[in-house]
Amino acid sequence: MNVDIIIPTCRPAAAIQALIREIAGTRLTGGQIILTCFDASAAVNRNIGLERAGTEIVIMVDDDVERFPRGWDEVLARVRAERPSVVMASARLLRPDGADGQMLGNPERRSSGLVVVPRRELPTACVAIRNDGTQFSERFAGSGWEDTDFCARLRGLHPAGEFVVVCDVAVVHRNEMKAQAAPFERNRSAYVGVWGAHRFC
Repeated sequence: MNVDIIIPTCRPAAAIQALIREIAGTRLTGGQIILTCFDASAAVNRNIGLERAGTEIVIMVDDDVERFPRGWDEVLARVRAERPSVVMASARLLRPDGADGQMLGNPERRSSGLVVVPRRELPTACVAIRNDGTQFSERFAGSGWEDTDFCARLRGLHPAGEFVVVCDVAVVHRNEMKAQAAPFERNRSAYVGVWGAHRFC
C-alpha cells in the first residue's frame, strides 16, 4: 500500500530531521514523506502538501507529533481504505507524560479498538484522509480553526461520513500551538461567520 505522508510545517527541513527519521523508521507503507516548510499559515502548508501528494489516501502529521508505534501508518490507512464510510481516521493523541491529550470532538477515550466520534470532527495532528481535492480554507491566519473548518467541510460533503479514532495507534502530540494565540479570535470569528457557534471539546 502506498500512502504519502504530509508534514505541513512552517519550520525549515533541518529543524524536523528527527521527526522525518522517526516516521521513516516506523512506517510500513510506501510513498513519499512530503515536507512543506513554507513561512505561511497552517492552512497554506496543509494545502501545499495535499497538492504535492500523489496517493489516493494521505496521512497528515503535525511537526510536533512523536513516538509513533511501528506500522502506525498502515493501520490508519487501512481503516480509511476498508471502511468506506470513514472520512477521517485519527491516531489517539497523548500528552508527553502519557495522559490523554486534547482532541477536537471530545472522543471517548479507550486504549484499543475503534471509536466513532458523534460530533464528527477531529484534530488533524495525525490523520488519514482521502485526497479528493478538498482543501483547507486559507482565510485562517497562523494556526487554529483551520482543522475545525475542514471537518465542517467534510461533514457537508459526506453527510453520513464517520470520523473515527484508531485507539491502538497512540502517538504523543506536544500541541505546541505555534502562531495560534494572536489570531485566535480572528479565526474563531471567521469560523463562526460561516458555520455558526462552535462548542469546544
